[in-house]
Amino acid sequence: MGRLSLVSCSDPVQPPPAGRLGELVSALAAAGYDPDAEAIRELGADGWRRDPRRRAGMLNRAFADPGVEAVVDVSGGDLANEVLSYLDWGTIAANPKPVVGYSDLTCVLNAIVARTGRTAVLWNAMAGLHRGFGVLDAALAGETIRPALAGADGDADAFEALPWLGGNLRCFLKLAGTRYWPDLAGGVLLVESLGASLKALAAGLAHHAHLGTFGKVAGIAVGQLTAVDEAGQREAALALVGEYAGRIPVIEAPGLGHSADSQAATLG
Repeated sequence: MGRLSLVSCSDPVQPPPAGRLGELVSALAAAGYDPDAEAIRELGADGWRRDPRRRAGMLNRAFADPGVEAVVDVSGGDLANEVLSYLDWGTIAANPKPVVGYSDLTCVLNAIVARTGRTAVLWNAMAGLHRGFGVLDAALAGETIRPALAGADGDADAFEALPWLGGNLRCFLKLAGTRYWPDLAGGVLLVESLGASLKALAAGLAHHAHLGTFGKVAGIAVGQLTAVDEAGQREAALALVGEYAGRIPVIEAPGLGHSADSQAATLG
């Protein structure tokens, strides 16, 4: 299997061999991959923030390197949108390869879709420690990846065939009003969250309503809403989504989000 470039576009992460990233590198190697975390080692983890130019440079170099078969971002948090102004969109567009990330990387992945027309994969590679790395195999094979779907409002086959966009609710909305916002027309809006409360969910959905999202998308897929789910409020959340969706079909993707064994979805 090919070389994987591990990058960190959001908050600082502890370089391997320490911590969970060290576990991931070992697991990827055991699965036959060649994980390269040197860029993260060079970036370091001290302090609360790293220069966004350096973080963007990791991604640019990974796409430019013909020896890299896939790019896997292992970070999350708040800072990913800082890199957008420094990404080399020409290089990214000219060197198509799978790019994987989750949570705060929602903004980078959707920006890649918007600016290059390429797809991206919403997935936490750490989940591979629990479920294996079939997602990476599928991405490298050029397959469209979908999570398991459930719910009576939507036909799963129809949802799977449409382009998906979005991901983490808060982080996707960072792109609103920018040149990095993707075209949602005829697609599926994916919504998941980690810490968002019902009030935060309502605010995010209202933001989408102001943007005209619900007049464009053909469906909504609701992933894990971790804080809401843990509070026993998922039914209220689904009712809230339905209120904003109107006649747009809504389906659930209960295995996709921030769980340790999260499933994945191709964006774009």
